[in-house]
Amino acid sequence: GGGGAVGGAGDSSRDSYSGSSTHRFVSVAARSAAAARSLHAWAAAQSAAQLRERHTTAWAKLWWSGIEFPNNVDDVGRSLNASLYDLLSNIRADVAWSTSPCGIANSPCYNGHIFWDFETWMLPALLLLHPPLAASGLRYRMARVDAAVRKAAALGFKGALFPWESAATGVDCVPDPDKNPEARYEQHISADIALAVRHYYDAHRNVTELRAAWPLVRAVADFWTSRFTDDGHIYQVMTPDESARVVDDSAYTNAAALLAIRWAVRAARVLGEAPRAAWMRRVERGAYIGTAPAPPAQADARGDDGPSS
Repeated sequence: GGGGAVGGAGDSSRDSYSGSSTHRFVSVAARSAAAARSLHAWAAAQSAAQLRERHTTAWAKLWWSGIEFPNNVDDVGRSLNASLYDLLSNIRADVAWSTSPCGIANSPCYNGHIFWDFETWMLPALLLLHPPLAASGLRYRMARVDAAVRKAAALGFKGALFPWESAATGVDCVPDPDKNPEARYEQHISADIALAVRHYYDAHRNVTELRAAWPLVRAVADFWTSRFTDDGHIYQVMTPDESARVVDDSAYTNAAALLAIRWAVRAARVLGEAPRAAWMRRVERGAYIGTAPAPPAQADARGDDGPSS
């Protein structure tokens, strides 16, 4: 992502007896042309056996921290390890980047963009088994707080509103936002990201890393403080159940928003910072968590009735 460079070169030989050909090529990807050239020169000097050995050794280190299953649940083990393989194939500890749902291989569905799925569904698995990979995904968000602040300001709010679909710049990549309101209304993603930082801190208690994430935590709390009404309502949001479309007082969104503000208060105290008075007032007043009428049944692409609650 972001100004990368790709290089490649190869050689070939031809068997004059059988007419078959053997081709060997090396390709690399790096964050700059100079880095790509350097890495390519090194890789081209290695034999196929040497590269394969490095690959096998690197994967052995990753799999050392894994999950073993008794023989009577081999199917479960294979399924879970296949999912873990997808995660390990698509995120690195030495690059501050995240990953799309189901990884790069599923990019036709998600265009390779990064959603709330990483922080909510994917990070917990990495958090315990591969903490450096979880941290890499969080650093990706930390590096794009400024873009999230600009998005919130454009909509008239304080703090940081992260994009529903994110890529290199942190600008929302939702295709055709006029037809896809997720870009404007599916705002729970900001709470999801801040709470992922909380989960990381609770697992590892690293104050230095929390200090680095503090601008993100603070900006998300400011956003939600500006979104709540005095009596604890949040109007005009899209819930995780996108078929419900835009609603007022999504139970998930309101609860996650309040938790994000509570987390900012706690993080401030851990870091020796003063929690904002507006955060303290919201924590004291709470959030409205009520019930909403069921949306009308909707037809999905197959013509079946959609969810009615």
